[in-house]
Amino acid sequence: MDLLVRDIEERHEEHHRRKKDAEYVDGRVHLCLFFMREFSECEAEIVKLVQKVTNVVPVLTKFDLLTSGAVSTLKKRIERVSKAEEINWLDCYQISQVSFYLPRTEQRTL
Repeated sequence: MDLLVRDIEERHEEHHRRKKDAEYVDGRVHLCLFFMREFSECEAEIVKLVQKVTNVVPVLTKFDLLTSGAVSTLKKRIERVSKAEEINWLDCYQISQVSFYLPRTEQRTL
């Protein structure tokens, strides 16, 4: 994990060194999509490291397989662990106000 954080930091440093170079291509990491099925203590530690260098957005995998009760339990767990571990998701994300579940009949192809 330290290699990931170091790589993101190096990309930001390179950007500040070369941003006036006409041929420079911005290679910074602006966002990390963090895929998880449940939110374990190990995952919380990873997010704490990565959030120091970029924005983190949680993405729940296989979410369509969960019951509404399981969704509620998982949302509460994410909220509790995030608060206890001082994890700050991307500012526009508010776990208590987001409706995660979208039945298959309502899914659309973008």
